[in-house]
Amino acid sequence: MTQYQQGVSRRQFLAGVGVAGIAAAAGMASCAPSAPSESLSSTSGSSGNGGTTTVKHSWEAKPEPIADIAETVDADIVVVGAGMAGLNTAAAAALNGAKVVVLERSNTYSVRGADNGAVGSKFQKEHGMDIDPTELLKYASQWSKMLINENLYKLWIYRSGAVFDEVIDLLEANGAEVVPGVGSRGDLEDAELFFRQYPTAHSWKPAGAAEASMNLEDGRAANDLLGSAFLKQAEEAGAQFVFNTCAEQLVQDDSGRVVGVIAKGEDDAYRQYNAGKGVVLCTGDIGGNEEMVETFSPVSLRSDGIFYMPDGCNDALGHQMALWCGADFQHGPAAPMTHAVAGPGQVLSCQDIGWLMVNRDGRRFVDETPNEISNSNGMMMQPGAIAWSIFDDDYEAKVLDMLGTNRSNKGIIVDENTPAAIEAGVEEGVMWKADTLEDLAVQLGIKDTDTFLATVERYNMLCAEGHDRDFGKEDKWMKSSIVTPPFYATKVTAITMTIQFGLNCNDQLQVCDADDSPIAGLYAAGNTCGNFFACDYPLLTPGISHGRAITFGRVLGEALAKGEKITFEEA
Repeated sequence: MTQYQQGVSRRQFLAGVGVAGIAAAAGMASCAPSAPSESLSSTSGSSGNGGTTTVKHSWEAKPEPIADIAETVDADIVVVGAGMAGLNTAAAAALNGAKVVVLERSNTYSVRGADNGAVGSKFQKEHGMDIDPTELLKYASQWSKMLINENLYKLWIYRSGAVFDEVIDLLEANGAEVVPGVGSRGDLEDAELFFRQYPTAHSWKPAGAAEASMNLEDGRAANDLLGSAFLKQAEEAGAQFVFNTCAEQLVQDDSGRVVGVIAKGEDDAYRQYNAGKGVVLCTGDIGGNEEMVETFSPVSLRSDGIFYMPDGCNDALGHQMALWCGADFQHGPAAPMTHAVAGPGQVLSCQDIGWLMVNRDGRRFVDETPNEISNSNGMMMQPGAIAWSIFDDDYEAKVLDMLGTNRSNKGIIVDENTPAAIEAGVEEGVMWKADTLEDLAVQLGIKDTDTFLATVERYNMLCAEGHDRDFGKEDKWMKSSIVTPPFYATKVTAITMTIQFGLNCNDQLQVCDADDSPIAGLYAAGNTCGNFFACDYPLLTPGISHGRAITFGRVLGEALAKGEKITFEEA
């Protein structure tokens, strides 16, 4: 079974395997925090009245300092993590004359996904993609309930265009070319807020290659073009990459300034990497840390899997190291990137078509307008976090009637191969087919067949009226009645890609304490940097997770190397 096909228990984490940045367990340096100075059941220190304070979470138990140091290495900047943010921090810092060491616990760099978001790149300008930055900031803030640092967000808006111009030149010099984002719709710029998407996404393909694809593996391969180019650029500029090496503790001087990192190499020896200008944490999100997920994003445990990579790396050790130095988490709530992703073998999914959806009780529960977030979040709120989309054998005519085209952003929707693909999906157990609605309900395990039949009957009535009086679904999708047997179902999935819940960071990308005072010498970029997302990952700006990792890495690396402040003036 693939990870999209199997049921996942509340405590089960599913590890994604990417084109690059994936280390086999046997090839990855052992990396568990040193034993804490206090156990969770003991006390962590004195309270003001002479009592004790009980440690509630594991990250609150600061470990004893690692004393057995085999070697000391001096650098200007130490970057922890070789993902999108770490690679770009290293490249920019080294290009600007800094001595850079990058510590990465797996055996190579890490990339994922397909799209990379920016505003104002030359590619966008050449294709007439004119994005109003002020409007974008306003809507992004509304998406996050105003619980983000808008100046931090402006850093991405106003600096990403120039950064991506450099990235485009770099990719072209390495035999690749930029193409429009493959994971975004491209026709929703004027839609209502929740469904709106700006054309921020850039993707990549080898020069002269066929059209880019949203296929998962193709998407990763596209971003592997980026990762390999960034690594090459950084190494040629003099950055040193130390793989299979896990950072475990930060080093502070008497003033509290972070001055280095202690890491365990693949030989199990500890080395201290001193950083004269700063340490940059680019260690990813919290998706591999079950305790943090349960604490800060419990809804993610109702999804069909937390799809993090590299396997075993996104355990929030970077967050913990910062917390042990006095840092705090971001102020706003977590923003899980949970999407309704069609699993292997599923065709005509709710990702593309606004079919009827029902829960395990046979009841309709949501406006089914295709939207990765609303579909997945709506499903996770249902009993047992289970739901299906339902359609009938007249699917081809209905697809054409609703869409006016036979093509989505992922390609042709219905063709001569679709009937065979459906039969294969049924055979694989990822789709269901029945000659009667009663039999379909039995196959799906719907608890109340009569409720299901009544739901379909009412839905067909609303389709005949052409207007959804129950949930307000757009009229164009009310051409999806369920009348002609056989009848089909696909599972509505909810895959959590990342959980955006970073450290408390200011607009200089400095890591801060609970009082918002910067911890000298400590910075964060990529998913380790908080205060950029809150509540939910926005589809408003496709590719923004990678886009801000690339942008913040470049901007921060250059600023640290030059000893300058980060600026984000309007272009």
